[in-house]
Amino acid sequence: MAQMRMKGVGMRKFVLLITILGLFALNLVIAAPTQAQDGGTTATILAQYLRVRRAPYAGGVILGILRRGDKVVVVGRDYISSWLQVETPFGVGWVSARYVTTNKSILKLPVTEESAPVIAVVLEATAYIRSGPFISYPIIYTATDGEVMDVIGLQRRNEWFQVITPAGEIGWTYYKNVRIRGAYQTLEVTDDEVLPFARINNYRVRVRTAPNADAPIVTVVGLGEVYDILAIDPTGKWYQIRGEFGVGWLRVDLVKSYGYLPG
Repeated sequence: MAQMRMKGVGMRKFVLLITILGLFALNLVIAAPTQAQDGGTTATILAQYLRVRRAPYAGGVILGILRRGDKVVVVGRDYISSWLQVETPFGVGWVSARYVTTNKSILKLPVTEESAPVIAVVLEATAYIRSGPFISYPIIYTATDGEVMDVIGLQRRNEWFQVITPAGEIGWTYYKNVRIRGAYQTLEVTDDEVLPFARINNYRVRVRTAPNADAPIVTVVGLGEVYDILAIDPTGKWYQIRGEFGVGWLRVDLVKSYGYLPG
């Protein structure tokens, strides 16, 4: 019996040792990403919970949450040093400098604000996202107050911004519907990439294989239908359009066009 008790005690010690070693190893895995290389800058979280955002703005999308006492590597800051760009277990993001303490002066960090995504924060109860940078383009998404979208391009007059919706679609929003946060001036003008479209204003319109009234008919389209305009013939009297039927030509006077026309 004594021998069996000794074996039981030995087994419990062995299990305890394995548990301690496992916890120690887990701690190393968690702590590893927070170590600054070559004497770099680290930040220690002071708040009980601190949001890490994709961009250095209060409305930025949240990547994850850090807790009091967590340490992260700091790689940059915004122009006024109110936000810090940090490396975290869930990716590179931004935290408010107000809620951390750093081992070095943050004023010596590089300014990396322009590398942050430009975002649009919806200000209206309902904001329509359209397929092109004019109110005449169809609505592809309805955004609501507080929604955040990445801005990826500009209209040449800076009245519309090209955005990626939460549903992953690319569309356009009017500047009065959103607050733009970030260096949007660095974005490219992209409205030239948007195709104009034709809205049919007759009940039955023949689409032909060539810009000629005698060309074979591809299909017949109806009142209110909408099609992309690909080209204008040299006479200016025919549009080349695209639809489920493929590509064809119809007379300019039988449709109303919207957007920047080719040529």
